[in-house]
Amino acid sequence: MFCPNCGNEIQDGSAFCTHCGARIIQPGTEGFREGTITANRQSPGIELCDDGKYRWYYELNMWKNPMILSTTFKVFGMTAVIIFLIMAVISLFDNGPDGIRDMVLSIWDNRMIFILVILLFVVMIFMAYGILAIMYGGKYIVLFEMDEKGVYHKQQPKQFQKAQAAAWMSALASAAAGDAIGGIGRGLALGSMNAVHTSFSGTSKCRPRRRYNAIRLSEGLMQNQIYAADEDYDFVLDYITRHIPEKARR
Repeated sequence: MFCPNCGNEIQDGSAFCTHCGARIIQPGTEGFREGTITANRQSPGIELCDDGKYRWYYELNMWKNPMILSTTFKVFGMTAVIIFLIMAVISLFDNGPDGIRDMVLSIWDNRMIFILVILLFVVMIFMAYGILAIMYGGKYIVLFEMDEKGVYHKQQPKQFQKAQAAAWMSALASAAAGDAIGGIGRGLALGSMNAVHTSFSGTSKCRPRRRYNAIRLSEGLMQNQIYAADEDYDFVLDYITRHIPEKARR
């Protein structure tokens, strides 16, 4: 069969197009059928399937919605803080408090170099994000599956394949620059996460970002960004807040 939205060929009985993310309504059903799963609409864009899971697609405009870009900056920021702490611990063990003081003075004396390095990394992040956005056609398409236990964030298969290719290119570039182990490690990490799951019982923090149609859930060191359209946002947020611990709602 072919997608009525984009015209690409898809598997018979598919509920969603794996190319553009459009929902496929099967003739003769109130909702849709995905293999052996039948679903009925609970919210304008959300279906409750007979396996007890809510499913919906969200198409994020990567040029207008900064959520992915801001998350990237946070990851790099956390990495920089961890590196600084490791250097501080090493200096402390080698020379005691004087070692930390010398490290801080060294950073201050070479502050212009550090500023230039930071600016270089910022430019590289923007460039990498722009390249990825172009590869994705400016759209990040993700499938969400949610039940009483938690929520899955699953990247569209076609986009995940492109992300894997970009990750390996990054790994090879790092290896060529002399950082073989670190580069390949980062490439494997980037290329292996096509899905993120957050259990509601383990959620430590819930941060709604209605302006960006996002709900950020934290579980340990992992963060999961849940997206929902305007007409579905309240439904998703209400369901999540009713199933996470009370302390995570604050």
